[in-house]
Amino acid sequence: SKTKVNDTPKCGLTPWRMPQPYCSPLETLSRMHPLVVYNSLTRSKVRFIPQASFYNPNDRKVMWYQCGPTVYSDTHLGHARTYVSLDIIRRIMQDVAGYDVLLCQNVTDIDDKIILRSSAEKVPFLEFARKYEAEFNH
Repeated sequence: SKTKVNDTPKCGLTPWRMPQPYCSPLETLSRMHPLVVYNSLTRSKVRFIPQASFYNPNDRKVMWYQCGPTVYSDTHLGHARTYVSLDIIRRIMQDVAGYDVLLCQNVTDIDDKIILRSSAEKVPFLEFARKYEAEFNH
């Protein structure tokens, strides 16, 4: 007689069944990469997946470049708001989400505004820029 798929085979073994996944691929992705960020270009929330994770899923390295100040005048509250906000995001990524963050920030020390203001004050532009860069860093 023919054996049906759900019947026990004649040898006494239980039939093979396709294993069920522990969780869906979306659940796995959300567990591996829990951080969601707002993409202002698409106006939607997207899962943050570091580039290194595409090559090694266990790699938690994030390389982050952010624009720094253009140093041509006194530091002001707008500078503080920007860099404090970005520092909070970096700390969340490190301390809460567990990423290993390497942050690089530039300082623009040559720009039309810097050249014009340093010329007006009759000071070499690098000396002029270094003065405001030191102020920004302290």
